[in-house]
Amino acid sequence: MNFKLRQFSKVLLLLITAQGLLMLFGFKSINKVETDKTVMVYAAAGTMVAMDQVAAEFEKQTGCKVIINYASSSTLARQLIAGADFDVYISANTQWMDYVQENRLIDKDSRRDILSDRLVLIASTKSALNYHNMTSDEILLLSNGQISIGDSAHVPCGMYAKQALGNMGLWQSIQNRIIPTASARAAQLNVESGQCKFGIVYRAAALRSNKIKILAVFDEKLHSSIRFSAARASKSIAGYEFLSFLTQQDVKEIFTTCGFTIASFNDPALSQNFSAGSGHKLNQWRPFFISLKVAAVCTLVVAVPGILTGYVLARKTFPGRSLLNACVHLPMVIPPVVTGYLALLMLGKNSFIGRWIYETFGISIAFSWTGAVLVSAIMGFPLLVRSVKTAVEMTDNRYSDAANILGAGSVRTFLTITIPLATPGIVAGLILAFARSLGEFGATVTFAGNIPGKTQTLSLAIYNFTQIPGAESAAIRLVAVSVLLSFAAMFASELLYHKMKYVPRTD
Repeated sequence: MNFKLRQFSKVLLLLITAQGLLMLFGFKSINKVETDKTVMVYAAAGTMVAMDQVAAEFEKQTGCKVIINYASSSTLARQLIAGADFDVYISANTQWMDYVQENRLIDKDSRRDILSDRLVLIASTKSALNYHNMTSDEILLLSNGQISIGDSAHVPCGMYAKQALGNMGLWQSIQNRIIPTASARAAQLNVESGQCKFGIVYRAAALRSNKIKILAVFDEKLHSSIRFSAARASKSIAGYEFLSFLTQQDVKEIFTTCGFTIASFNDPALSQNFSAGSGHKLNQWRPFFISLKVAAVCTLVVAVPGILTGYVLARKTFPGRSLLNACVHLPMVIPPVVTGYLALLMLGKNSFIGRWIYETFGISIAFSWTGAVLVSAIMGFPLLVRSVKTAVEMTDNRYSDAANILGAGSVRTFLTITIPLATPGIVAGLILAFARSLGEFGATVTFAGNIPGKTQTLSLAIYNFTQIPGAESAAIRLVAVSVLLSFAAMFASELLYHKMKYVPRTD
């Protein structure tokens, strides 16, 4: 045994030494080879289809691999400032390019406008409205229905949309119908899926979809010029080569085919765009109170079904028990965005159930405060059930058996014996469900939306502030509040748990 142990130790030592040498001498050279053959591009999501084709052509001509990270311009800018490695940044809004330039991350002399686009009003192809019989203001004023746009606090497409609607004198009258999204692509998807009747997006993106139609094109005088600007990282040779490639005629043809207009490559990027979120001031404390309200109602909603489900899973044996247990705990292991998306498919206006609820009761669950409570309840329910189940399993069955022998019914035994004994676990589970609801983000933003004053909870407000240049202090304040709330909930759970003693088992 000792001989085998010594042999194993030697082999393990050799493997560790070999791994160390590889990391010391080989990793840098391997990484350098990969870096030399790769161009890292951070591009606005609206350019995805065109940039994929451009990247393929660049790789074909140069043999240099192109990796593109797509997201909203604000999200990309934050990633770059946080230290992400990049060679080229392509922004849909010059203000975000200004922000990156102020942080000295780009070569300002390389910065150029490369593309321009138009703002359009879209609807589903199933809509009876069409481009020829109504203007955009007539459509929006005379037609009911939610309007999906990028969040006007930080998404460029939403900022342009708000500016245009404001100059048309429509923003105040239709503001309560606006559904803000995290990107222009998300706004378009809401219309394609039938969740929203209208959307305001970029023309190039709208032309590529066969599920929507363009109802109207906004006058360019109503908003700042929609210009996509590009710049290379400071001292990036690969970035210089890629930017130069964008000036080639065949590349311009790719952009034109995808619906863009080619901007001048000789003029530096304009700085005429309005400030991010201009006229859109978030009430820092309103999301806090919305979060508390949603979390409180969520806790009340899950309390009774959660306690009963936990008791059944702990004490009852029946066919399908394992399946029920798996279904109850499923939200704990799948991504919250998936939960929100499934809820949207099942309860959205375009779904069978959601359409029936809307037509019968006139209630729209998706993109509403009710929807925020629903998805929070789905996410918090398994935490309550798990805590109750554990608490009930830890109580002694003989107390319940004695009560039954003395003539107490099952309901009375449950209320007077089981519940009091399991009280610490029940209270802890309710507090955990409350805390989980406070921190919910992915499912809420997907199903309920990020609507200021309605569904914008603490987590969503923090996300918004991190996307706005210069709003770091507001984000930090809300982060501090969020951490304190979560800590208070967990501390209360532990305090109550230790103050209420379980009756010990004597078997």
